[in-house]
Amino acid sequence: MARPAYSLHTQKNIFPTGYVSRTYGGHGIEVVVRDVRYLLQVFDNAGAPEHDRLRPLGYPYTSVFVICFSVDIPTSFFNVRSRWLPDAQHHCPGIPRVLVATQIDLREPEFDADALGVEPEAPRLIITTAEGEKLAREIKAAKYVECSAKTREGVQDVFDEAMIAAVDYQQLYHSTKRQVKCVVL
Repeated sequence: MARPAYSLHTQKNIFPTGYVSRTYGGHGIEVVVRDVRYLLQVFDNAGAPEHDRLRPLGYPYTSVFVICFSVDIPTSFFNVRSRWLPDAQHHCPGIPRVLVATQIDLREPEFDADALGVEPEAPRLIITTAEGEKLAREIKAAKYVECSAKTREGVQDVFDEAMIAAVDYQQLYHSTKRQVKCVVL
């Protein structure tokens, strides 16, 4: 998936072109929702199976799960339902989820297969917007967002929608006297 590129883009406003290691890491992003400024703590957890036992250690105080899949990696799309949703439901039942399609720039007709080292005649299965929206409904996601770290399209929307989902959940299920902490996982 493109999460490491996405994280670097949002942290440092750069788009990496080579391999980016997927390690646990967090950073804060300032988000304004309904005229209130919030600091969103974002943690990109490693999806590798060898981290399965460590991953839940980062779940306490999670306010919203942002579950990403890459539009050009069907396995990542199918893992939403088979792996990430059960994990979120088991460790943080009731916490809202935002489903995010990444790398939507790869849907573009001017996609340069040669630049990415892909055979032009090789069939490619690209997850469509309709398929993403359908999955979002099926998993009862609070919102479905599409983005591209490369073109910056939809990147801010991911954080805005995550924060809205977290704030709405906090207001609905918790006292308004408590401070809203938002941790995105």
